[in-house]
Amino acid sequence: MSEEELKHQDIDIELCPGCLYENEPGSHFCCKCNAPLSSLSTIGPWERLQAQRHIYANAASNPQRLVSVVGIWLIFGTICIFGTFITSITLYAFYSSSLVKPSLIDLLPGLIFGPMMLFIGAFVTIRTTINYRKNLARARKKKR
Repeated sequence: MSEEELKHQDIDIELCPGCLYENEPGSHFCCKCNAPLSSLSTIGPWERLQAQRHIYANAASNPQRLVSVVGIWLIFGTICIFGTFITSITLYAFYSSSLVKPSLIDLLPGLIFGPMMLFIGAFVTIRTTINYRKNLARARKKKR
């Protein structure tokens, strides 16, 4: 087809506002960056989770402002603190000198979820801070 025929064809595409990728009509999320494209992302429960994931992923991987870093620290730092608390309470219950010792099976959820929360919280906060510092250094180099 020539360029004129392509121009006259009634092709309906949806451009992603985040990455300008051309998506199929009726798409609810961008095929490239998973950004929400339609209002379904605010209505449907699963779609709403996907839209929130996109927001957190974008804030953690490419933080532009200090307020994004502080927000990530508040959200995931709290998760990190709860993970530390759950792990310490579980270990205290296991090693305490009480007469009735809980079995390892009873403590297994605390031994799994506590360190997991601690790891996820620490990983996201540290990664966000590193990415922010890289973006800040890149912006300073551009100004020079």
